[in-house]
Amino acid sequence: MSEEIRRDEQFFNMADAYIRLANEQCDDEKSGKVSMAMQFAVARFNAFIFASMCNSPEEFEKDRETAVKYFVSQYEEALKENLDDYQNNYTEYMGEKK
Repeated sequence: MSEEIRRDEQFFNMADAYIRLANEQCDDEKSGKVSMAMQFAVARFNAFIFASMCNSPEEFEKDRETAVKYFVSQYEEALKENLDDYQNNYTEYMGEKK
């Protein structure tokens, strides 16, 4: 994640809003189902974003694999950063496990 985004309070407020919604949904559904729904939603939204940037079906087809690689790499980077954060702050975030 770029330093510019790390300092962008609005970015984190938007992300936190999605996390709050997911946490609310976990009250009624299993966390795995909520997680899969969020992943599907972000994939659907990113497909829309990519499609809206293309000027033709041919451009879409030509750049499709590049888009997949970009979005997958962005997800992988974000997941690793968050796993590192949880690893470094496990007891604070998760409490003591017995």
